[in-house]
Order: sequence, then C-alpha cells, then structure tokens
Amino acid sequence: MTVVTHEVRNSLIDPARNFRTNSEGLQWQAGGETSAKNFSEIVTLHLISYPGYGGQPLQCTLIDRAGKKIKIRSHHYVSLGNFEDRTATYGPLIRELIAGLEATGDQVHFYRGSNMMRAVWSVLFWLSVLVLIGCGFTLIGGAGLSFGAIAPMTVVAVFLPVCWAMIGRSKAGVFDPKAPPPELLGESKSI
Repeated sequence: MTVVTHEVRNSLIDPARNFRTNSEGLQWQAGGETSAKNFSEIVTLHLISYPGYGGQPLQCTLIDRAGKKIKIRSHHYVSLGNFEDRTATYGPLIRELIAGLEATGDQVHFYRGSNMMRAVWSVLFWLSVLVLIGCGFTLIGGAGLSFGAIAPMTVVAVFLPVCWAMIGRSKAGVFDPKAPPPELLGESKSI
C-alpha cells in the first residue's frame, strides 16, 4: 500500500487536518492531536460532489461501526469565500482508502451521489420551467417584449441546462470499489 497524504481545512472554525493512509487504515492530525481509524472499523464510504466556491468540491464520508463520521473534502478553506482546490491530493488518498477497505474483505458499503441533492436540483429545474412558461404566457398575453419578461427568460434559459446536468451528476447508488467513479475522485472535469 502506498502512503498518500492530503491536508485540508473544511471551514473557518475547523483546524487543518493532515490525512495519511497506511497499511492499517487512515491516520490524521489536527490541532496537535493524532487520530486513526483502522480499515476494519470502517463500514461505509460515501462519495459526493456539490456546488461550492472554487468549482465543484468533492467529499468522502467514512462511517465506522459506532456510527461516527469522518469527512474528507477536496477543497481547502483559505479565507472567507476563498477555497483552494486540492483535488490533486484528494483523489489519490480516496483511491488508496477504497483499495484498503476492499482488501480487508469485510462487508463495506461503497456509495456515490446524493438523493437529496438530486431532489434539490429537480425542484429548481421544475421551478425554472414554470418561470419560463409564465414569462411565455406574459409575452403571448400582449405584454410585449419588456425587460421584465426577457430578463427572467434569459436567466432561466441559461440555468435550465445547468440544473439538468446537476440532476444527472447527483445520481445516487452503490459503486464497485474496483472501478470507483473517476468524477468523484477529481480525475475527470465532467462533474
């Protein structure tokens, strides 16, 4: 097993965490304290992406047998509204975690995507469609081409394809640890 490291700070109130894989599991340091989780203690690995500052942040959530969660993110908090993309070290770390978990032979669940994010994007999509239809009826009803009708239609016309793409990218389900989704490891820009 290759030793891989990834340092990330999730937010203003979190300390920076330095994650490291080893042959036994995951080790991390935060605020002068060292913690570790053996591969045999982890029962779930869940990969997601979500909209955020600095692109499309990625997140891996590990859940142990006691239900405790460990979150590892691809984007590092620098300052208010300023995040640094550290996908270059995030992807290899998560790939090593997946390999280590699979090698234990234990029953580990590997999940991808988020049904909640898919529902949010679906609601935004259908609300945008309704706004587009409403503006169309305004134009047909004789209000004419006014800024009040054209501006929302333009915004919605641009936003609809984004919503549609995000619905597809939020696809939830299980994945094969031998073939983890590259877009959730930062190996593909088609997130």
